[in-house]
Amino acid sequence: MENDTLFQRISRDGHAKRLLDNDVLTIVMHGEPDPTPVRVRMLSGAFYLLLVMDGIAALSVNYRTRAIGPRSLAFLTPSMVVALERVDAGFRAVGLAMAPDFFDSLPTNAHVYNQLIAHMAEFGSPVLELDEAESVAVRRTIDLYDTIGDVQLHRNGMVRYLTDFLMLKVAAALRLRGSVRTGRMAHSVELYHRFRQLLAEHYREEHGIAFYAGQLCVSTAYLSRIVRQVSHNTVNGHIATMLLIEARYWLDSTDRPVKQIADDLRFSDQAAFGKFFKKQMGLSPLAYRHRSERPARQNQ
Repeated sequence: MENDTLFQRISRDGHAKRLLDNDVLTIVMHGEPDPTPVRVRMLSGAFYLLLVMDGIAALSVNYRTRAIGPRSLAFLTPSMVVALERVDAGFRAVGLAMAPDFFDSLPTNAHVYNQLIAHMAEFGSPVLELDEAESVAVRRTIDLYDTIGDVQLHRNGMVRYLTDFLMLKVAAALRLRGSVRTGRMAHSVELYHRFRQLLAEHYREEHGIAFYAGQLCVSTAYLSRIVRQVSHNTVNGHIATMLLIEARYWLDSTDRPVKQIADDLRFSDQAAFGKFFKKQMGLSPLAYRHRSERPARQNQ
């Protein structure tokens, strides 16, 4: 389906086990003979932890690709556009997918997000390479979800406590690899997290900093300074990135008309969208769409 997110596709196609209705899924991703349906770029739609057990693949996140192999751990967020490319036949990864509302309800969510943002700002990637002991610990924790039965007493509480435990393990691994003392910037990261939540909800219709500053009850100058401090990027840069990622997704993966894409992203007209896109990519939307044959569109 054209509008599927990765979360919806995995949930529907039998590559996951539901734990709390559709809020938490355990995942097994693999290569042949029954490949996981992530070969085309799609919106993530959820928070993911993916630990590679065997084989090699190329993970594309927001159109940036890097190799992942045994002990690679990817932490993906709902607004990312993701795909697995050049997947080995022996590739296998396990993990957890969490609906945004579930992740936000976890007591550890702010701490984990704090560490993830610091890692992304420092390394530019949502992937970290675990050592053997860390990989074994994460894998054993993920395996514990299989011991939680469908009708087990206190099932919901067990899933939540186990997920909190897993998130703290990941936060510790992120912290060990970073040079930023994230505890000193908790307020800044909290504000940035709220900005990112607003951005994920409103980037299509709100393209200016004033809206986000108003919703957060801070000045535009203060929001601009905090966002740059935490993420090493500007507010306008974040907005442009979200718009560009979605525009590229529709151009790459569908035959949706350029005018409809411009309308959906709330540009004043197709010309304004074309000017924005060409400034970012160096090509017009149509030239970008027709730059080459796209196997992803043919294989959807």
